[in-house]
Amino acid sequence: AVVSTQSTGIPLMLSTGSCGGAAPVPHQCQQLTSDTLLKLSAVGLAAVIAEIVTFFIVLRFGRLIPIRTVAVVLPIAIAGLFICVNPTVTFGFVTAAKVISKALNCIIWIIVPETYPTNIRSTATGFINSWGKIGGVFGTGIVYLLFYTDPKVVIGCFILSALLNLVFTFIFNKETKDVILQET
Repeated sequence: AVVSTQSTGIPLMLSTGSCGGAAPVPHQCQQLTSDTLLKLSAVGLAAVIAEIVTFFIVLRFGRLIPIRTVAVVLPIAIAGLFICVNPTVTFGFVTAAKVISKALNCIIWIIVPETYPTNIRSTATGFINSWGKIGGVFGTGIVYLLFYTDPKVVIGCFILSALLNLVFTFIFNKETKDVILQET
C-alpha cells in the first residue's frame, strides 16, 4: 500500500515518489542579499565574542553558576521566536539564542575534560562526542520533518531541548574549577 503525504499530514523525507510521497516538497530559495549577509555575519561575530567572554567568565566564577545561568536564559530566548512582531525583533531573538547556546557549548567543552581522570579522559570525551553526533543526525532529520509540518513545532522542540538542558544542569552538581584532576 502506498502512503500519501496528504493522509498523514507529514511530508516524507525525500518524497520524490520512491518513498511513497506524491511529489517533492516545494522549496522556495531566495537570493542572498547584502542585508541578510550582514545579519548572518553579525550573528556569527556575536557567537565568537560570546565564546571568548564565556571563557573568561568561567575562569572567574567557576562552571556551575555560568552554566545554570545560561541554561535558564536559553529557553526564554528561544521562546521569543514565537513572537513575530517584525524582522528586527526576530533577529534579536535569533542572535540571543545563538549567543546563549554558544556560551553553553563553551562551558560544556570546559567541563567535560575536567570531569574524567586522565586514564579515561580521551575515551570518555570521545564517547560523549559520538552520542552528540548521533543526536545531531537524528535532530536534523526531525527538524526537517517537522519544519514542513509547522515551523512552530520546531521551535517547540528547541524549547523542549533547552528545558532538558536546564534540568540536567541542576542535576549536575560537580564544580570542576580549581579541582586537581586525578592522574593515572
